[in-house]
Amino acid sequence: MSSSPPAQTTAPIIGELSLADGPIPTDITDAPRKAPPAAVAARLMAEFADGAGDLIFLATNERRADEIASALGALRSAAGPDILVLPPWDCLPYDRAAPSRESMGRRMAVLAALKDAAVDQRRWVVTSPDAAIQRTPPREAVGEVFHLRVGDALDRAALETFARSWGYVTDDRIDEAGEIALMGEVVDVYPPAASGPFRISLSEDDVILTIKGFDAVSQRSGEEVPSLRLDPANERLVVEDEVMDTAGLEHRLSERYDGLSSLFEFLPSGTIRHEAGLDTRIARIASQIAEAFEARRAFGDTDGLRPLPPKSLYLTPEEMMANLSRAEVLSVQGVTPAPNFAREKASGPALR
Repeated sequence: MSSSPPAQTTAPIIGELSLADGPIPTDITDAPRKAPPAAVAARLMAEFADGAGDLIFLATNERRADEIASALGALRSAAGPDILVLPPWDCLPYDRAAPSRESMGRRMAVLAALKDAAVDQRRWVVTSPDAAIQRTPPREAVGEVFHLRVGDALDRAALETFARSWGYVTDDRIDEAGEIALMGEVVDVYPPAASGPFRISLSEDDVILTIKGFDAVSQRSGEEVPSLRLDPANERLVVEDEVMDTAGLEHRLSERYDGLSSLFEFLPSGTIRHEAGLDTRIARIASQIAEAFEARRAFGDTDGLRPLPPKSLYLTPEEMMANLSRAEVLSVQGVTPAPNFAREKASGPALR
């Protein structure tokens, strides 16, 4: 009688992934394991909350940047720093389509906040390598806004000029960031950096009576506010009589301005911290940009415009590393993630 095969004492391997490859490490600074966003936020608060000055923190990707910033907002005291999130464009490098008005508007709002902050105001910018590597409009092109206040008279011509110059789209129904509708005694507008649209009610002589948020789907009115700030919906200023009939002109941003800037120039003396593996991530992004440029150049352009070289819109890897020369990895030594119950179950009784 043949003996039965010995019980399997190790977890099966699917491809290169083991279902149970040992205990969870206590040090999670090594990729791909990352500290929970809330733990990163707590560590930042513990290290810098009482210190003076600005801070740039680079998470490994946009999602983690949003989560870490959200946690920082919950931990922030009333006298704490402003928490700002600089997003990347939500399109691929050398895409034929333009980035959304929301992503460009959020970027412009952050840059304006950095430019116009009070002397004693601290700014913490949470971002990702994808966002930081992209050049920004120059400082002098940032900060154009349009203010609306209850009780003030609305200058329709000025509002129309601002909206056209900074990328707003006129529509009958406002349900996307960067849209505006100028009607008789009502103006609907969706500021690109806001969480939703607003409805401005006017008197017969165009005095602003109310400003209320509203739901884009149900059209129901929400909270009333005393004032509203409209930020640009585009990083590319549209000059008078210019016709924006070519999709994706935003990728040719360097042709609009004499010289582009970067996040690091808006916070030249800020402390910089980042998550582990940043240099690898930057190299990967730079490679993707270069490949996209070569593909666009090889396949040509339907609009007849040759693609501009990567350095026209993106910092080179050398420029990025030079800006990060004073940066340090944020230590998360000793921080452990939440228990991975799937792993613990797989590493329990022998699988037969």
